[in-house]
Amino acid sequence: MTTRSDLEASLAVHDSQALKLILDASGVDPRGATTASELAARIVDAMWWSYSTPLGYYADRASLEDIVWHVARKLRVADRVDKQADGYEQSTQLTHALLGDLPDEAIGVAQLDGDSQRRLGTSWLPTALLGGSAGSSFVARWGSGKVLDLMKTPLGRLLPLLPAVGPYVGAVKTATSAMHMVAGPLGVGLSVLTFNQALGANYRRLVPLVLSVGALRPRSVDDAQIIDFPGGTTDEGAEPDDANPEEDLEAVVDSILDDEQPATVPDVEAQDDDDADDDDADEDVEADDDLADDVEPVELHVVADLETAEVELQAADDDPN
Repeated sequence: MTTRSDLEASLAVHDSQALKLILDASGVDPRGATTASELAARIVDAMWWSYSTPLGYYADRASLEDIVWHVARKLRVADRVDKQADGYEQSTQLTHALLGDLPDEAIGVAQLDGDSQRRLGTSWLPTALLGGSAGSSFVARWGSGKVLDLMKTPLGRLLPLLPAVGPYVGAVKTATSAMHMVAGPLGVGLSVLTFNQALGANYRRLVPLVLSVGALRPRSVDDAQIIDFPGGTTDEGAEPDDANPEEDLEAVVDSILDDEQPATVPDVEAQDDDDADDDDADEDVEADDDLADDVEPVELHVVADLETAEVELQAADDDPN
């Protein structure tokens, strides 16, 4: 059985714009809903409200399967919907039975054929029968009250003394009193049921909602996989005694690195730096070569003794060139 919460969870994973289109095509006010979860909750609420009477809505006993099967019988395509399937599959089958290929857009009443549109009208016969019963109850209470008032008059006190009608007056008075006591509450109850029935299924809003959900092809989210990270809480909600957050984080990172080794990317910047260093070294060598060409060679003479060195130094100072 697919509950309201199940359907809401399965719709919440869809695109918010698609959910907004479903509300627009069905004539449902979003009531300020903008996110996918809010729009999904609005769709589900409108679907259950349009299907149920006010009392049935608050009782919250209907399932998605009940709604889809009711619509299928209303539109006379129940033979093309598998009653044993879940609500998601039933809604898809219903949409396919009425429209053929599943459309990629929201579905409105105008997209149905003429016969299906005529069947969307609400039958007022149950409401009329309940309303007539409620009215009869109030009339019976009023009439029984008048009879009891008559019994309190001098004529009413005289009737039991008449031989012809005396034996029956007591039975009539007892039955009238019981009717007067029951007719009032019964009339109130039937009035409530009449009002409840009058606010029953709104097929011109319900059918587009059901068919649009079927075209959206939602699926149950019960099979979602939950990943337990190391060091997480236990089933009882308690932290393990030997839990170490740093070691757990390292374990998670190591596991990720073991599973997926990233591709080696060449260090382009480092290669460019090496090339630039090589170019600078070549330029320095070339500059040194040019400088060596411009400088004249210096001859070094080794003097044998100090006196010879002084003579040569003096001669160099006296030479103007």
